[in-house]
Amino acid sequence: MSNKPLPRTALEAYLLFWVSLELVLTVGLAAQMISIPIGLAVTELIAILLPAVLFVRMGKLPLREAFRLKLVPGKIIFCSVVLGVSSFLLALAADALAEPLVNAAFGHAPDFAWFTTRLPQSWTDLIWWLPVCALLPGVCEEILFRGAIQGTLERKGAVKAVVITAILFALFHLNPWNFAAPLLLGLAFGFATICSNSIIPAIVWHSVADATAFTSFMIYKTNHLPPWWVMLLSATVFAATGVYFLRLTRNTIREPSPLALSAGIQVAQARRLAKFAGYGLALLIVGCFTCFAVSPVATDQLSPEIPRGSIALMLRNRFEMVSLKSGDVITFKQEGKLFIRRVTRVSKDEIWITEKTDDGKIVEKEISMSEVAGKCIKHFDLPHSEKN
Repeated sequence: MSNKPLPRTALEAYLLFWVSLELVLTVGLAAQMISIPIGLAVTELIAILLPAVLFVRMGKLPLREAFRLKLVPGKIIFCSVVLGVSSFLLALAADALAEPLVNAAFGHAPDFAWFTTRLPQSWTDLIWWLPVCALLPGVCEEILFRGAIQGTLERKGAVKAVVITAILFALFHLNPWNFAAPLLLGLAFGFATICSNSIIPAIVWHSVADATAFTSFMIYKTNHLPPWWVMLLSATVFAATGVYFLRLTRNTIREPSPLALSAGIQVAQARRLAKFAGYGLALLIVGCFTCFAVSPVATDQLSPEIPRGSIALMLRNRFEMVSLKSGDVITFKQEGKLFIRRVTRVSKDEIWITEKTDDGKIVEKEISMSEVAGKCIKHFDLPHSEKN
């Protein structure tokens, strides 16, 4: 029974997606806390590419055929490059249009300043970053999504496979404020794969779009939309190039992915994969509780804004993942004691807080970001009888 292949179903694709997501949130995130460039490389290679490769090998299929790594003419590659550059601005516009709806559902986007300060700050840095933040995601993520997941889902039909895979690709980013852009790009990557019967155009398109995003951030230091005429030019170039791409691929013989036609993985392998997913979920839950749990703190050390004896709920600052801004109330540790103060200013590695001197004056004091123990997300004033 253990050697009998199962019929290939969509469940395999969803299970692969979940296993990869678990690895991103455990192995990948932990690596990114140490170093973002190294962590991104670990995330792409270990958490995204490796599960896809093992998934195909469990089905005993050649990797090149299963992932549709087929060479395409140079004109199609050129179109993919142009589409990658022009689609970046359109993806930003999609997120901007969806922003009011997302804000209504999830509130305003959190401050990601802690992350942007770790992005490349010079053109020399960017050269070293591009292979990690553009080429690796383009290769690894397309192999996972358009190769393994979409290929498996094509058993349900090409259009359904493209749409479902694009939704999973957007969910994979774990950011509702950046959902519309990867959703539309995922649809484009999926249809490019179907039209060309190759994953190469999607890899090139994805890599160029990511490289354009990081280059644009280097130039403008923001992800805000450019002037309207730039958007209009980008949309025009995108539309013209898209039509040309379709003309170039109209005579391509479009075949279902080998993953959709082959038998599925074996029963024993399916059980091992499901067990691995279960262990990964348990690890994810324990990791989230350990690293980012909200914990109550008695405010025994006075802050001008929080009375003694109240209870504050603090979001832990493990790995400096808590973003801070002026006005936030934080806890920090010095000489083994826990203090609570309000932030007045923030820089990359230091913050300034309000402090009361011995003569009663309120002054600013500088502390290191590494000393921050947590951020106050809510505090409760206890009844007078409980304070005493």
